[in-house]
Amino acid sequence: MTPPELLILAPLGPEILYETSTITIIADASDVEDGNLDSRVQWTSSLDGFIGASSPFSRSLSPRAHLITATVTDSHGNSTLASVTIQVLPNSLPTLSILTPLEGAVINSGGLAILDADAIDAEEGEFSWKVQWSSNLDGPLGSGVYIQAQLGQAPHLITATVPDDAGPSMAHSVNIVIGSFQDSDDSLSDYQETRFDGNCNDYDPYHPVSNPDGTATDILTADSDQDGYSDVTEIKMSSDPLNAASTPSILADGDINLDGQTNAADVLLAQRNLFGLNNLSREQIDHGDRPLPADDGALGTADLALITQVALNAG
Repeated sequence: MTPPELLILAPLGPEILYETSTITIIADASDVEDGNLDSRVQWTSSLDGFIGASSPFSRSLSPRAHLITATVTDSHGNSTLASVTIQVLPNSLPTLSILTPLEGAVINSGGLAILDADAIDAEEGEFSWKVQWSSNLDGPLGSGVYIQAQLGQAPHLITATVPDDAGPSMAHSVNIVIGSFQDSDDSLSDYQETRFDGNCNDYDPYHPVSNPDGTATDILTADSDQDGYSDVTEIKMSSDPLNAASTPSILADGDINLDGQTNAADVLLAQRNLFGLNNLSREQIDHGDRPLPADDGALGTADLALITQVALNAG
């Protein structure tokens, strides 16, 4: 009497699966005397114990490594075993990031807000199409990526939510405002001022030379994202003061001390920088780094000569 033949067809080892997955388990069992024995196959897991009988069948398994063993016994008591090793990973939360709008964005009245996000799940892969959008004022705004939403003129908390089939949903929010760029007292919008220091009629803006302290309670201080450009300059020139990858385009006008004119004071700063006697911000260097003969991100002798010429002409 020969023992039965047994071959595990699924899962194939070594294989990585997830606890949220329904795992299909299949074996091919046969015997010369008894014929097909698929219905007699018994299955065990080194972690979960007895997990099922017959073939095929489906079930989920606990996270961690499993040695899956199939056993089949023919009518004469002869048994055959086969095993496969699989790794079952625990469910992981999806990752979600809002691409647009940015935190603190101001969108002109009547304009459409573009809503876009990235969502990735270890088990399901890229599933940004599942992202659901809402406003604390206007309610549900739709689902998917790169959608357009017409919002009422007011500050809004925009929330992106993505469901996880096997766990809690993931949500991120940004504050934006739909409205005008009214400016009551200086070149920053009232929204930016009231959002950051609570007073649009009495604002003490940061200036790297004349007023380095700025408003004590203001988040728009020297350089929040450490990209070398003052936050106020970034706001004025429509770049993001909280994103180091977003930088303004500075006119190379020689105004190194940022007082609105090019004169002997700027020449002196350029000379001191050339000899390593001061540390200029990236913003100040951009003002002095003339495009000819080279826009190289540094102040050299050629830049000093050009700044001196501009200062002399201005005088």
